[in-house]
Amino acid sequence: MPSLPTDAGGGSKLDTGNKLASYTAGLTTKVGDWKVDAYVQHGRNDQLYDAYNVPRVDRLQVAMDAVRDPQGKIVCRASLPQFDPNGYWKDCIPVNLFGGNETLSAQGAAYIHQGYKHAYATVRQDLFEVTGSGRLGIGLPAGDISAAVGANWRRDKFDQGTPNPADEFPALADGRLLRDIYPGNDTRGIIPQYGCTAQATPVAGGVPGLRFAAGGFCGASNSSSLLFSSQRFIEGRDSVKEAFTEFQVPTLAKLPMVERLDTNLAVRWADYEGAGQIWAWKVGLNWEVNDQLRVRATRSRDVRAPNLRDRFDSTLGGINATDRNSRLPPGTGIPYSVIGFSGGNPDLKPEKADTTTAGIVFQPAFLEGFQASLDWYEVVIKGAIAQLGGQNIVDQCNAGDLAICQYVIRNTNTVQNPLGEIVQINNFFLNLNKEIYRGFDAELGYRKSLTLFGGGPESISVRVFGTHYTTVLQQPPTLLGAGGVQTRGATINNLSTTPDAATAILGYRNGPLSVTIVERYTGGRKINRLFEESTVRAVSGAPFTSTVDDNSVGGVYTTDLTVGYQAPQVEGLRVYSTITNLFDKVPPIFPTQGGRTGFGNGVLGDVLGRRYVVGAEYKF
Repeated sequence: MPSLPTDAGGGSKLDTGNKLASYTAGLTTKVGDWKVDAYVQHGRNDQLYDAYNVPRVDRLQVAMDAVRDPQGKIVCRASLPQFDPNGYWKDCIPVNLFGGNETLSAQGAAYIHQGYKHAYATVRQDLFEVTGSGRLGIGLPAGDISAAVGANWRRDKFDQGTPNPADEFPALADGRLLRDIYPGNDTRGIIPQYGCTAQATPVAGGVPGLRFAAGGFCGASNSSSLLFSSQRFIEGRDSVKEAFTEFQVPTLAKLPMVERLDTNLAVRWADYEGAGQIWAWKVGLNWEVNDQLRVRATRSRDVRAPNLRDRFDSTLGGINATDRNSRLPPGTGIPYSVIGFSGGNPDLKPEKADTTTAGIVFQPAFLEGFQASLDWYEVVIKGAIAQLGGQNIVDQCNAGDLAICQYVIRNTNTVQNPLGEIVQINNFFLNLNKEIYRGFDAELGYRKSLTLFGGGPESISVRVFGTHYTTVLQQPPTLLGAGGVQTRGATINNLSTTPDAATAILGYRNGPLSVTIVERYTGGRKINRLFEESTVRAVSGAPFTSTVDDNSVGGVYTTDLTVGYQAPQVEGLRVYSTITNLFDKVPPIFPTQGGRTGFGNGVLGDVLGRRYVVGAEYKF
């Protein structure tokens, strides 16, 4: 970790950890024939983040801009008297990154590194719920109506930040924040005197004397002044009140072609702080044709309110996009690598999803212990909470969507781009117009008693279930152009990046001994829906499609093994051992982007490798 004579920069280390505490108290009682449950809960999760010897992007740019002073000494240009009469940058140590460690002095390495940074994120939740369930005493020919009713209240609080602002925001070596010295430098990293894209006049927050740097490296390639570390000062809270009821209605029974027909009805009201009131409901049908065949179907309105991170957790980082506005020559574009806020949006509204499912369950009499089911589903989410991505935001703005153009910030420099250079793209969570998911869920199960080894009652069981997508579409918000003209944005087909999945479970039991093997499969996928595999630089697909040598990542299988033993000498005691990822299967890796605590999960499958668990459980 520390700097060494052979490695002046030393190594860097990121260490994260979570501490969770939850307390619950409840009671269960009877009121007449009804069962009543009530409980209260308080929980707190602390995420602690420590960074050691991490480069500071705010000081690096100033230190690299080195010149000779009138005495011939190599100094930071920004520290020259004509630019720095107050001596703000007198502690700046120039660095020469050409040549690696051979040209990086220990003093220079210490200046552009932060020895230690601590950050935190705390989530608190308080909850109360009471429910009651029982029969209504209303008898139908097929049976009595059952009901459940309840209400709950929940409050969440979110708080994150760094105790020392100088660890997060651009600061001098003595800890003074640049925002207190150069106004306008609050949310960005270090800014050259004439801006990140060479303005004609000085910009607010620019460091006098600091020369132009390439776009995308203005100390703002990350929201934190520490490279690879992002923990903005954010806090927020929300609460929700809910009331709900559900009815199970036995409608018909013992009729031709109707062994039993049940109807399920449910409704829920919720009042979300900051998002308003919303209703959810469900209607379900369960039709037992006979002992072998059952048909089921549901139709529901489901809702999901934005959580604390959806609303408040916004970070600043780098965003890449190509501007292809109509003022540029046809078929051309200007690539940009700029800063941008990403994530939280306090104006989000709840998602609404209309879900339809229909399926059959088959239990043939000629094969005892066997069951098969097949269900079709369609989920249409309105106002889906998602991010469009930097490129989609720029493209949609160029298509005339004024509601999206607010997230594309340009300057007044029109030398290269007639609309002005893009200097910032904000990729917030938005309520998109619609997401559509369609597919099939299938399940096969078989259980049979047998005699193979003796020693106790033996049985074998097999269960296989999986899902297959047929449609995954994402529609952006309606384009609102000049004059109030509304048109539909381009639909994004994400099916190529949505892998299918399946799980198979094989179980064997012999008296107190049990063995379970779990095989999991995640299907292959395309890396990017806009990439086209080709050995030449030619595009034959949709507009803006790029060619790559390999745009696929293969599927992956992982195996888990669990062995358990129910001790006959001690009733209620079971000991077990589990090996996860038994064959230490290495998951396929594909390109991904960096984020809050490092790079994203650019893999399919298990990322931890083979691991072992030994445990015991005792039921009183």
